[in-house]
Amino acid sequence: MPPLDSPAALDAWRVIGWVGLGFVLMGATDVALAWYPTAFGKPEWEFGAIAATLNGFALPLLGLYLVLAAAVGRRRRVVSLAVGIVAVLLLITLAVLAFVYLTVIPLALKSVAANPLLEEGMKKAILKALVLFVAYGVLFGAATVRGMRTWRQPR
Repeated sequence: MPPLDSPAALDAWRVIGWVGLGFVLMGATDVALAWYPTAFGKPEWEFGAIAATLNGFALPLLGLYLVLAAAVGRRRRVVSLAVGIVAVLLLITLAVLAFVYLTVIPLALKSVAANPLLEEGMKKAILKALVLFVAYGVLFGAATVRGMRTWRQPR
C-alpha cells in the first residue's frame, strides 16, 4: 500500500474531491428545482417543496462529505473550513425548514382527513420527513465540526 502522502494517494483524493463536487452540483440543482416556481404562503406548496428538498439532500450531502474527505486527505485546510461553513449554513437552513414544515403539518393532515388511505400516506410522509430532518441535522452538524476542527489543527 502506498503512503498516504504519495503522488498516487494524493491523486486519488483529488479524484474523490472532484466527484464530490459533481455530486454537490447535481444535487443542488435538484434541490433548487424543488423551489421553482415559488409559491410562498401556500401551505401545500411549502409542504411539497420541503419534502422534495429533504428527498433531494442525500446526493449533495454525499458530495459534501466526499469533498471534505478529499480536503482532509490532501490537507487542504481552507477547503475543509469552506465545507464546515457550507455545512453550518445548511444546518441553519434545515432548522428553518423544519420550523416551517411543523407549521404546515396540521393543514396537511386536515386536507386528507376525509380519506383514510390518503391520511395514512400523509402520516408516512410526515414520519419520513421528521426522520430525515434529524438524520441530516446530525450529518450536517458532524460535517461542520470536522470541517472546523481541521482548520484548527496544526499544519
